[in-house]
Amino acid sequence: MFFSKVVSSVVLLILGLGLFAGELKVAKVFGNHMVLQRQKALPIWGWTVPGEEVTVEFKGQKLSAKAGADGKWTLKLNALEADAKAAEMHIFCASGKKTIKNILVGEVWLCSGQSNMEWAVSNTVQGKKRIAASNNPAIRLLKLPRRPAGFPQNDFYASWQVCSPRSVSSFSAVGYYFGLELYNALKIPVGLIESAWGGTRIEPWTPPVGFAAVPQTKVYVNQLINANKAYQKQLKKCLPFMDKWLVQAQKDLATGKNIKPLVPEYPSSSLASRTAPTGLYNGMIAPLIPFAIRGAIWYQGESNLSDGMAYFYKMQAMIKGWRKLWNEGDFPFYFVQIAPYRYGSHRKLVKLWEAQYRAAAKIKNCDLVFPGDVGNIKDIHPRRKYQLGQRLAIMALVNDYGKKIADFKSPTFKSLKVEGNKLVVSFNNLEAGLKTNDGKAPREFKIAGEDGKYYTAQAEIKDKTIVVSSDKVKSPVAVKYAWHNLSVPNLLNNAGLPVLPFKSVPPNDNLAYYKSYVSSDKNLWGWDSGLTDGSWGVSSQNCFATKNTKKFPKNVTIDLAKIENISKVKLGVPHFGSTKTVDIEVSTDGKNFSKVSSLEFQQKKAQRKTVTFPTVKAKYLRLTFPDFHKIKVNYLPEFIFITEVEAYEK
Repeated sequence: MFFSKVVSSVVLLILGLGLFAGELKVAKVFGNHMVLQRQKALPIWGWTVPGEEVTVEFKGQKLSAKAGADGKWTLKLNALEADAKAAEMHIFCASGKKTIKNILVGEVWLCSGQSNMEWAVSNTVQGKKRIAASNNPAIRLLKLPRRPAGFPQNDFYASWQVCSPRSVSSFSAVGYYFGLELYNALKIPVGLIESAWGGTRIEPWTPPVGFAAVPQTKVYVNQLINANKAYQKQLKKCLPFMDKWLVQAQKDLATGKNIKPLVPEYPSSSLASRTAPTGLYNGMIAPLIPFAIRGAIWYQGESNLSDGMAYFYKMQAMIKGWRKLWNEGDFPFYFVQIAPYRYGSHRKLVKLWEAQYRAAAKIKNCDLVFPGDVGNIKDIHPRRKYQLGQRLAIMALVNDYGKKIADFKSPTFKSLKVEGNKLVVSFNNLEAGLKTNDGKAPREFKIAGEDGKYYTAQAEIKDKTIVVSSDKVKSPVAVKYAWHNLSVPNLLNNAGLPVLPFKSVPPNDNLAYYKSYVSSDKNLWGWDSGLTDGSWGVSSQNCFATKNTKKFPKNVTIDLAKIENISKVKLGVPHFGSTKTVDIEVSTDGKNFSKVSSLEFQQKKAQRKTVTFPTVKAKYLRLTFPDFHKIKVNYLPEFIFITEVEAYEK
């Protein structure tokens, strides 16, 4: 077993000599004051002498398991019903005995993400008042310390706390308010586990199996392989000196001498970082698995602002990975959409919103809540966290606990109807009706005509619809609401939930938008997720590239999902790379392709070009690259770069 990090020679000596080998240990997630998940089998685990039998007694159950060669033992208690009466768990074997006290059975949720999840109750609106009223022995809190690691860790150093002003003050506000609302509605114990770290991206929270499960994130698998190879290379240099050092360190320890450091120094994995892929999963999620939970809530995305649709695939990877490792099926996963804020570019925010919308729509048992009406465009950390925890709880109460609550989800755009010079907007998730939070007319609406230019519109509530118009748009075809980073929306349903920002899709819009595709020469370095994301950006998240294989021609094939009429294609190249000729081909069956047009591009110049041709039917759109410019511009010439592809029917 490799150690991911050794903080001192003494720690290494203790671990190397196995001084804990004969001691019964129980994973730290099992401790005094904990809550166990009701109605699910309950894995219990720890470590002792290899081959030793360990017995667990709890609430009339008595089960035993034998420790494996590595000393780890695991067993599963049968499912229990909720119980607010404190109970004790007894764990014993030949090497020792442990008693865990004041255990409740109820609902357990994981609360994870970056700073908006980590944000403490003490720093929220009415935080002092809510802290003063927080004494509740039925709610229990576990806050994991910040700890990146190069490899999955077995344990952590934290303990469960009974909910009180002292323990709740520094706990996740969104997490606590979520749990409080669950308790108020269910009247059973609630356990909340906070594992969050401000300023972190989603990749460090994702396990390797998650990256491997999503084609668009497999590039990270290669990064992990390379990092581990580098670590093992350094470890091989260290190991020959280990035995001699341990013997001498043991002698020095016995005689009270200073222990000299190991030379060469014991290596640390490059993954042991808050910024590295898997780094926070290893240190702050892995030690919890497979502790039984009901589900997870998530508040993160600000650090991935520039990802666009790539963030959807990263959410898929993390959620798939967590669910596979927990082995509890598709447990609920609810998250907070990031709020409007002066990021500097509204396009980045709305692209991330689109990724979050797609995650909520495409990932099973996954949904979102919106903080726009309780946020502050001058503060990236909305202080009105109570409303967000409450909204997440309402979603869980309906979806997971069978509560009947009308209009429990934010209304979303449904359809658009043209009535003369006005547009009538209809919504999903709307039973009772609409209102504004300030009693004024709905704001943040804009409409556009065929020219695609948007103008501020007047809006009025009419029954369950919004009617919008502008003197500057005589024949409107499209509408958007709060679709920018400085929006201050005021439209709510009658239950007080905000309408989600949206942009309608005008007629004859891009047929390739967010469609999936397959490259004949798949890029392995992250340049493979931006071909159809609607962004003409040139970063790896928004720009497509092939691999640098020397064999040509190469191609990328877009699946349009159904047979469409196509007569116009728009595509472009960045200012770098060696893209030269692009043949545009179509097919209805994905096997037989016909060339409909061709484009030529220069080097050292960002270009966008549009070709038109007689209307053809196509389910597949292929770009074929028969050649390339021979001169290197930033990258080897065999890399083919395309910033974006759009397809239309004229």
